[in-house]
Amino acid sequence: MVQGNVPTSAVKIAQDMPSRNMPAAALNGGVLILAGAGVLEGRNYAIGQNLQPYVHDGDLKGIRVVRDGDIVTSGVCPFSAQVSGLKDGTDELVTTFAAMLKT
Repeated sequence: MVQGNVPTSAVKIAQDMPSRNMPAAALNGGVLILAGAGVLEGRNYAIGQNLQPYVHDGDLKGIRVVRDGDIVTSGVCPFSAQVSGLKDGTDELVTTFAAMLKT
């Protein structure tokens, strides 16, 4: 689970995704929503360093794009890239997610 403020409505949507066989992709703060929904339990994921203390389930693999089954995560969103100088993970996340949907 996750600590902190995440939108309850978004968490409820994410909680329904596995039962509906729906994939998920999330950038940085969105990973908190997946964690709050319990979707990251037993999964590899990525999230920004500043948000890592709020996620207690799953296996953190750093900040770069990580795919685990039908979930793709990145710890660097456009905003965090701008303030940190790190490479934005959006393009790789979207490309990975699109390729996953084709299979």
